[in-house]
Parts: sequence; C-alpha cells; structure tokens
Amino acid sequence: MSSAATLPVVPVDVANSLPLDDHDLFVLRRVDQSLSNAIEARLWWKERDASRNFTHQFNLIQSFNRPMRGTGFFDSAYINGTPMELMGVMQEMLYDRADTGATAILPTIRDELAEFIGKYFMRITDFRSPEAAVDDRLSESSASASPFSWCSRSTPNWQGFGYSQLYYKLKESGLMGKFAEDVRYAIVDIRELGKTFEWIVMKVRLFNFNISFQPLGPGSPVLNFPLNEETYVILHKDFIVNIDKAGEKYFCEYGFGYGLLQIDR
Repeated sequence: MSSAATLPVVPVDVANSLPLDDHDLFVLRRVDQSLSNAIEARLWWKERDASRNFTHQFNLIQSFNRPMRGTGFFDSAYINGTPMELMGVMQEMLYDRADTGATAILPTIRDELAEFIGKYFMRITDFRSPEAAVDDRLSESSASASPFSWCSRSTPNWQGFGYSQLYYKLKESGLMGKFAEDVRYAIVDIRELGKTFEWIVMKVRLFNFNISFQPLGPGSPVLNFPLNEETYVILHKDFIVNIDKAGEKYFCEYGFGYGLLQIDR
C-alpha cells in the first residue's frame, strides 16, 4: 500500500479506473521524464524540419508518376542536456483528392478531416487482408461446426498498427488512472488532450512485422521470423496539431504524434 500511495489514483466512481498493480506503477513512474525528453526532441525536430538540414540524409522511396516521397536521416542532439543519437523518416504521400476543385467544398472537407484524424484514425490503423474483415469468432465456430464449411479456418492476416489506451492523467485534478477493459480499444478523441487529459499512455503493436532470411541466396527457401513488436508511447497536447484556419501553406492542418515511453529495468 505504501507504493500505491505515491501516485494519485482516479476513484472508480469518477472515471471507472481499474486498480493499479506494481507493473502499472512501474510504468507510470517513468512517464514524466520520458514525456520531457519527447517534448524536447520535438522542439529539435521542428527546428531541423523547417530547414531540412540533417547531418546524414538519404532517399528511402523512389516513385514515378506518384506524389510520394520518403527521406531518412541520422543526426544527434542534446535532449535535456544529454547527448542522444537520433534517426527518423519523413514520408509524404497523397491520401485523396476532392471530387471538385471548387473552394466552396473545402470547409466541409476540413470538418470531415478534423473528425477523422481526431476521433477515428487511431481506431482503424489495424486491418486485415484481403479486403474483407470478418468476425473471428463467427468464422471459427462456423468452420468447426462442419467439415464442409466454406468459412476460412485460417487466422486473419492483421496488418498495420494496433493502438490500445492503458493509462491517463486528468488535466484538472492531476489524478492518474487505468482505462477499463471495455474502453481499451475505443481510443478517445485526441482533441481532448490538454482539456480532459494531461496525457495518455498507449501501447502500440506492429502487426505482420517479420524478418526474412535467404541463407542460400536468391531463389532459395525463405526463413521467416515473426516478431511480436510492442511499444509504450505517450500522447500529449504538444504532439497534436489541430489548426482550422487557413495559413500561408495549408488550408488547414491536423495530425498527431507521440513520445516514446522509455522503460529500463
């Protein structure tokens, strides 16, 4: 009980918080320093991104007749007084075009884009291929019910990123809590950061992340090693872009980022 008393916990009747165990406390104690480092790194990034003046810069993607480009870089910076080696990637691509070029439709597109980025994007970044998504439980039960079932018995091929929200800190009271299981994947509207929430800790899982080897050279059998890659990240208002008004370069600008939660035992 003495260790739990070091962190304020949201009462269950206030935000339906789950109890915090030792692992939860271990993670939460590392949020402040990791968040400070991430904010400092973002300030460095904004400076360098404006000039695109990185120490080592190289192309990652070469495309023809498509508005897409990718650039990688290596650099170093002092983050909170500590030297740190950095690497990153800048990728730009066209997501969609409006059906008409009329400026009258831009406010509608802006409102739809703001809702999509703020409320829905992080909920749908994981998907299954091919195009159809089915209920896993339904397909499994149907397949097992009859040996002649047309339902596939194979495991769906998940791709993309899977986000789940774990912990939060309330803006007004500063109380910390743990998201209930039934809202673990119902990612909150990220525009609530800085209003309702001071920060949110999430877990990001990278699906279909495999390392392949061909020890005997091209054309030989491939050894495929799937990796269960998961990372803790921190969402904060300083990483959210929510600009409705037109500027010199863009009609509007929306986006989000997050800081890496460094957990060293």
